[in-house]
Amino acid sequence: MNLPTAFQRLQRGATLRGTVELPCVPALVDAYLEWTLQLFALLGSPFPEHRRPELRDRLEAKLAEGFAASQHARLVLTYQPAAPPQPGLVLDVAVRLDSLKSFYEQTVQERFGAVLGEMETSVFGRRPNAKVMDLAAQLPPGARILDVGAGAGRNTLPLARQGFRVDALELAEIFSRQLQVLGDREGLPVRVWQGDILDPGQRLPHQTYDLVLFAEVFPHFRTPHQIRLAALKAYDALCPGGFLVFNTFVSRTGWEPTPSDRQVAAVSQAFFTSEGELMAAMQNLPFGLWSREPVFDYERDRLPAEAWPPSPWFADWTTGRFVFPEVEPPPIALEWFVYRREARPGSSGGAS
Repeated sequence: MNLPTAFQRLQRGATLRGTVELPCVPALVDAYLEWTLQLFALLGSPFPEHRRPELRDRLEAKLAEGFAASQHARLVLTYQPAAPPQPGLVLDVAVRLDSLKSFYEQTVQERFGAVLGEMETSVFGRRPNAKVMDLAAQLPPGARILDVGAGAGRNTLPLARQGFRVDALELAEIFSRQLQVLGDREGLPVRVWQGDILDPGQRLPHQTYDLVLFAEVFPHFRTPHQIRLAALKAYDALCPGGFLVFNTFVSRTGWEPTPSDRQVAAVSQAFFTSEGELMAAMQNLPFGLWSREPVFDYERDRLPAEAWPPSPWFADWTTGRFVFPEVEPPPIALEWFVYRREARPGSSGGAS
């Protein structure tokens, strides 16, 4: 870019300050370095050649620190004029350690204000999951359901309106408060708790529920072990013969993901496992696999035509194109899994 000489002179009196926030993906440290160098060049203050190795080390350390703490952590780059008489800009590299809870609460407050339901419906639509409602239709009247990660109540409230007794466990207080208010306003059989299913101290009522639901929860996890922990807690909370239903991203057979593939998916709310990793997470648990279907196909085929797609974002997210737009077909996809708790130890459990 060639600027007129007169304008270049004006730059001497310019004051440049700014902050850039990016997700933390350690495997892409060289891309972060190149992007930062291009930014400084664009701002008319090329980063000194001899300091670039130091900058890379700083970026690498902060990216690793952030990703290890949370997939919602943010790399924060702040630039401002150097102290006189030094020319150019100085750069501060830091990390903001956002938890999943703070990520949701901050996103709600910044983007949606008091209309909390708008956050969830902008992503997943306004209707409940077709899979959830179909499975609930197989339960006896007045059955008890636990909705883990209930959000703004997209599934909780429609289930309660059908007469099911629904408990909701929600991580973010900003959602849990509103959900209880909405349930009380309609006189629905809804109880809401605030808590984290992955917290070792979070206990669920023993053998209480006919259905335990994790809709759009596992994509926020970090490891297959967390899936196993959630499934173990669900098993303890289910009555014999009760159902566990969840959706999770599974990678295509034969595809070998790189570290950056896994990290980018994690920070994009699309944590995935291979089929082998998922089966290992569920191995030796007293469940029988009841059904398994792609979320995209199932919801498209069963939602009313006027409700499809549920949101502009839904199709690309569930099919993996949101994370891997350059690969066709994408190497991951969101799938529904339904397991049934064995009626008694050693029984065969689910049906085909």
